[in-house]
Amino acid sequence: MQATPGLTELRANPIHPRISESISCLRFSNREELVWSGTDSGALYGLQSPSLNRYCCARSHASRICGLALYGDGAASVSSTTVCYHAVGGLCHIRHTSPEGNMAACEVESSGANRLLVGGLAKASRDKGQVSVLDLTTGQFTSQGEVAGGVQQLKGGVGRGLVAAGVPSGQVVLLDPRTGFAQQASMAAHPGGLACMDARSDLVATCGHSTRQGQIVPDIYFKVFDVRSTPRVLSSVQFRAGPAMLAFHPKFTSTLLVVSPSGVFSLIDAQGSAFAQTMQ
Repeated sequence: MQATPGLTELRANPIHPRISESISCLRFSNREELVWSGTDSGALYGLQSPSLNRYCCARSHASRICGLALYGDGAASVSSTTVCYHAVGGLCHIRHTSPEGNMAACEVESSGANRLLVGGLAKASRDKGQVSVLDLTTGQFTSQGEVAGGVQQLKGGVGRGLVAAGVPSGQVVLLDPRTGFAQQASMAAHPGGLACMDARSDLVATCGHSTRQGQIVPDIYFKVFDVRSTPRVLSSVQFRAGPAMLAFHPKFTSTLLVVSPSGVFSLIDAQGSAFAQTMQ
């Protein structure tokens, strides 16, 4: 019999004992017992898990860190103007700045080619955004592809070697890095824009905002797409607390952890058939 995943609070610590820091993104290391966290002030922290004691800290960004990606023992981070790669001790090995100030997301290509994908927003409504490729071995940008509307979020690990990109219009597009990031398919997710996206093999999950009488409001439904051949909506699941973030469970591939702005956590089956557990 398969065990049922559960939720238990282990620790709650401030990220810094003296400075008030707001966390903008989190990633758990696959190799070390570390939690990498970026803040609104541009600081990158490595926290020991599960104690959450500070292991390292680097201040390489002048603005909010909007994306984290793991590579080797370290972490890549991106803000609107800067992309960096830090080793596990906090030493910065790669640093690039962009005067355009339109970087918004990053993800390590799942093919194992030592490449970091950096997504950028469009400068104007009629312009195109881009996905740039940073070689993590040489530390140099090697290529770039255009994406209509710009890239707000990036997630690798999609089936057939594709990358899922969230665009400001609320759509999710599937890009192929092997063909210059040519668009393979698109899915209408949330008309008011995306708040969070995650991908696991042939499943892509999203939450975001909808429109009501011309106003942007939180969408109380999160969606799961099956992208094996022709992308389709596998389920649209109601989460009354209002989903703001979500992620696939690392061991239970059909289970999602969904979080609301008020601090409600729920483990939910990706097809919406059962609620495993809810806590606040």
